[in-house]
Amino acid sequence: MFLLCGLAGWLIGSRLGFLVFEQSKITGILGLVLLALGFLLGTWSMLPFLAAKTSMLPWTADSKLLTGGPYRFSRNPMYAGMALIYSGVGVLLGSGLIIVLLVPLIVIMNRYVISGEEAYLTRQFSDEYKTYQQKVRRWL
Repeated sequence: MFLLCGLAGWLIGSRLGFLVFEQSKITGILGLVLLALGFLLGTWSMLPFLAAKTSMLPWTADSKLLTGGPYRFSRNPMYAGMALIYSGVGVLLGSGLIIVLLVPLIVIMNRYVISGEEAYLTRQFSDEYKTYQQKVRRWL
């Protein structure tokens, strides 16, 4: 979803000249910082899966509820990492439309993707997941 939304934002924005901004040293640095933070958070988010020997794929059964590492601060650190990478790419490409489209993308993610994952985790881990939800925010 992030890839398709970003590609659409870049193509539409660049073709129509809509919300395009000039590159500068500051935007370059900001874009690279966002990319680096996104990759670091995404990588850190994968480590608990590897340690628990459970699948990262959302369509496979989870054998363990992960609450350590970045999951102490966010129930969705992988998605947060993707959002940072997405924003960094938007800044590096000079595409304000990519960045603006992040808002509806997150709304869609919350409503259709994350809510489904949370329903599954509630069925799979019941009270353990409900307690975790009360302690840890959905994003950051």
